[in-house]
Amino acid sequence: MPFVFAASAQLPHPAAAAPAGKIKIALVGDSTQTKIAGYGLGFCANLTDDVDCINPAKGGASTKTYHQEGSWEKALAAKPDYMLIQFGHNDEPSKDHLARETDLRTEFPANLKRYIAEARAHGITPILVTPLCRLYYEADSKVHSDLTAHAEAMKKWPRKSACR
Repeated sequence: MPFVFAASAQLPHPAAAAPAGKIKIALVGDSTQTKIAGYGLGFCANLTDDVDCINPAKGGASTKTYHQEGSWEKALAAKPDYMLIQFGHNDEPSKDHLARETDLRTEFPANLKRYIAEARAHGITPILVTPLCRLYYEADSKVHSDLTAHAEAMKKWPRKSACR
């Protein structure tokens, strides 16, 4: 189960965000959030009528390519009150997808920092969601995750926990 937390010192009550209309939430990330391959459809379907859920998540996106390909600008243009930001799967090193991978120590955190700063500059509350871990068995007969380091990188941001 992913950790979800606001990338801010305090998460405002939703009613304070949009008193005159619906609260708008955007799902920003890779295929694990999309309507087709991820939890996006179910997440949005389980919100109340007071919430407008938009889903600009993009399959195959990394923190680098989501910005480079213009998806980030489209997400900002939707003017949500909150953004659930989840990346990591496609930031992983891969010989087949060199263009989207990021360095975990430098580029991945820098990209997250940029998303947080730009969302806040647009009046949006960013909420970081750790990547859904892919579990697999190793030769030691134990279950391992290939995204633990990316989840830990996201948890380092100053925040107020929403749930665990």
